Amino acid sequence: VSLEFRQQLALEAFEHTASYDSAISDELHSRWIGRPESFATKEEQEIRLPDTLLASAHKLYNLRYGENGHQSAALYLDPKAAENHSTLVTAHVEGGKQMSYNNYSDADATLRLCRSLSTDEWPETPHACVIVKHNNPCGAALGKTQVEAYESALASDPESAFGSIICFNEPLEVETAKAMEGLFIEVLMAPRYADGAKEIIMQKKNRRVLTIDSPNDRLAPLERILVKKAIEGGWIVQTEEAP
Repeated sequence: VSLEFRQQLALEAFEHTASYDSAISDELHSRWIGRPESFATKEEQEIRLPDTLLASAHKLYNLRYGENGHQSAALYLDPKAAENHSTLVTAHVEGGKQMSYNNYSDADATLRLCRSLSTDEWPETPHACVIVKHNNPCGAALGKTQVEAYESALASDPESAFGSIICFNEPLEVETAKAMEGLFIEVLMAPRYADGAKEIIMQKKNRRVLTIDSPNDRLAPLERILVKKAIEGGWIVQTEEAP
């Protein structure tokens, strides 16, 4: 057995045990101290922020490139994030080219905002539509019907919506798919697609269509989570929730 092969096996073993130790530490922190995102007040959250920040994720595959063409990138799965419902990383992707780093970054912002609107707080306007481009919202709206929500979101900034990412909190309807036929869309997300709706959307070349499997075919509301952001020399961490 070559030295290179033995080194590869040793690295895999240490990575596996490190991931296991991280999972144990996270579980004990949850049981004995509590997760900050499980508490409502700032004071309760602060005393439960971990003293040591650990992360463990599994590489799914390389992406075509990073934010720019000369940068490398990959997609990783957080095993804990997919426990309760489908996530962006576990979404079923169809059509067009492989999702890029920028596609995932923009889609994440779009999905989070759409989840924040997917609540029972506004029962008269249950349909939500969010349009994002380059991580900036072009429009976000609620409507009595899905078409109304889409048209209201699009009316906010129809010019910037060209080449955007769109998310709906309810299954995409055929009428809505027809209304979007003339718009150039990079990525479309919904919990499900009505018969015939997906076929209309995928008539356009290179459109990526993502299915975010959700309970009762409705996007789950945005939960309070702990968000980590890398900065030079470390990380900043905060709790994040729907406004």
